Amino acid sequence: MTAHNTASYEIAGGHRPPLQSPVNSVNVLTKRSCRRRRHHQASAFEILFNWILKPFWLRQSDELINVSDVLAEQVKHIDANVIQVDEANLPGESRNLPIYSLDSALTFERETKLWGRAFLQTLEPRLYYVYIPFRQQDQLPNFDTALADFNLAQIFTENQFTGGDRINDANQLTAAVTSRLIDPNTGDEQLRFTLGQRYYFRPQEVSLTPGQPNAQNTDTLAAATGQITKQWFTDLGLQYSTRSNQVERSNVALRYQPEFGKVANFGYRFTRESLKQIDVSAQWPLGGRWTGLARYNYTLLDSQLLEGLLGVEYNAGCWAARVVLHRFVSATQEYVNAMFFQLELTGLSRIGSSPLELLRQNITGYDKTNERRTGDFNPFPSF
Repeated sequence: MTAHNTASYEIAGGHRPPLQSPVNSVNVLTKRSCRRRRHHQASAFEILFNWILKPFWLRQSDELINVSDVLAEQVKHIDANVIQVDEANLPGESRNLPIYSLDSALTFERETKLWGRAFLQTLEPRLYYVYIPFRQQDQLPNFDTALADFNLAQIFTENQFTGGDRINDANQLTAAVTSRLIDPNTGDEQLRFTLGQRYYFRPQEVSLTPGQPNAQNTDTLAAATGQITKQWFTDLGLQYSTRSNQVERSNVALRYQPEFGKVANFGYRFTRESLKQIDVSAQWPLGGRWTGLARYNYTLLDSQLLEGLLGVEYNAGCWAARVVLHRFVSATQEYVNAMFFQLELTGLSRIGSSPLELLRQNITGYDKTNERRTGDFNPFPSF
């Protein structure tokens, strides 16, 4: 039997303040004050300011540089992780770990115009520091702990493991910057760009396998997501290795949805030496009351179909019919074929095996043609 207890303590003055008050001390800067000596050893803040904030954000002028709003946020907290193992072969084994983290962020805002539209643009640099001392944990059993996926969400967490059987030691800093384009009238976020990287001040010693330390991933992560135009939506992700100077992982997703009942998705996923896939799906009118449904997910490494879907939908107004063929590779690497037929009396009942959930999972943006929404249709509401 293993018991996990976690206690959290707030440091005085370390509560999360509401992001409402501008920081007046950095509200007005001059170009001359931003200059640095050529041979000066730049700090992390100077690099962030001179290479990211200044050229991208501030007006290049000898006059005063006015930043409309600068909001500051800082969160400090200490956790204590305690585990007690009551196994017959491990009497009295325990682990006590203090965990310290400091999360600091700034939010800059300005009004801008892009593609003839007015936007509120933000720039949000963030620094996240974590310190956890090393504790020997090889003697403790590992029931369900694994290494977490390396992504933009994970680099802002304290533990690189999922589950509580292992807690990594850490002396690391994560630096990231995010920029958003927001509709000033509705508050909807239209586009978001993020760039981040984690730095290690000392090697980590805790691992899942005794004597084999985990690789310390310092790759650069980048992401862009949102609405490009009223008809186009994108979701892009990139993991770039600064050691080998090559892309380790990437994903590209584009969606075209000009109106109700019309959607086309294009996707590409890549992981070095393990994954290379294309993914295309669509819902598109064929003429009359007929609509075509399709998905094609193909692996380029193995040159085979991973999942395919083909179907049609007929909308008669008061009733609708759907026929869908589905083929996919199972966990045993064998093909499984399925067929769905459904007759629907609009607003009353459905007869037959329903393919609706399957269609929603395989065709992003799928809509039932016999349930047309009223009013102005916007395929990309606030997200």
